[in-house]
Amino acid sequence: MIQTEPSTAAPPLPTTRPDVADPGYPRYVRRAPKGAFSAEALAADYRAACETGRTEARDAAASRLFAADADRDLDDGFLRVVRNEAKKIARVRRDLQPGDFVRMILDEIRETLPTNRGAHAEVGWDDFCFQRSKDVARRELAQKRLRNVHDPLPDGHARTGTAGPDPEVVEALWATVESAADEIPDPALRLVARDQFGPHPSKKSGDRWRHPVTGKPSLLVQLDWEQTRENRDRVYTLIKRARAVIRAELLKAIESGELPVDASFLRDWRLDPDS
Repeated sequence: MIQTEPSTAAPPLPTTRPDVADPGYPRYVRRAPKGAFSAEALAADYRAACETGRTEARDAAASRLFAADADRDLDDGFLRVVRNEAKKIARVRRDLQPGDFVRMILDEIRETLPTNRGAHAEVGWDDFCFQRSKDVARRELAQKRLRNVHDPLPDGHARTGTAGPDPEVVEALWATVESAADEIPDPALRLVARDQFGPHPSKKSGDRWRHPVTGKPSLLVQLDWEQTRENRDRVYTLIKRARAVIRAELLKAIESGELPVDASFLRDWRLDPDS
C-alpha cells in the first residue's frame, strides 16, 4: 500500500466574508482577490473590530483599506480620493510632498474611523475620505498662515514686495495664541489648546505615537484618558471649543489694531471640522 504525505495546502477561502469575530476573518481579508468587498464594508468591519478589541481583524481590514501602491495585487483603489486631495494640498504647501499629506490624511482617517464621526464611512467611503482630507487641509493651511501671515502666495513672494513676513508680527501673533490658551481655566481644554494651536500639534489618539519633533505623545495619553471611541469624541469637542476661544482672541487683537494682519486667514479656522 502506497502511503501519501498529508496535504500541506491551505484550506480554500470561504465563499462569503466572515464576521470580524470569526478566527478566519483576517486570513480571508488579506488573501481575497480584488473586488471581493467594498470600502464601506471594510470600514464597518474596522469600526466593529475596534469596538470589540479584535486587533487582528482590525489590522486585516486596515491592510486592505490602506493598501500601498506597491501592493498592486491588493490595492482595490480605495485611496484614490486621498491621493488626489493630497496633490491639491501640496500645490499650496510647497514645503511638503504629496506623500507627506497622504500620510497625514491616513492618520486622520484612522483616528476618526473608530469615533461616531466614522459612521459616515460605512455609507460613503469616498466622501468620508474627502472630508478627512479637508480637515487636514484646513489645519495645515491655517498653520501656514500663522507662520507666514504676510506671505500667503504659493510662490513664496510676499504681496508687499518684502522678502518674507515681519518677524515681530509673527512673534506677536504666536504670543496672542499662547496667551489665549494659557488663560483657559479648564485644565483639559487648556492642554488641548496649547497643543493643537502651537507650532507642533499632536495626534489625537494612539498609545505609542510620539511627535517626531517634540517627542510629545498623543492627546489622549497627555490627558491620561483611555483610548476609547467616547474619549476620542471628547477630544474632538475640546478641539472645537479651543479653536473658538483662540479664534475670538485673535479676531479681537486684529480688530483692536494690536495685530496688524488681515483677518481673512481665520477663514480656515472653522468651528465645525465637518463644515
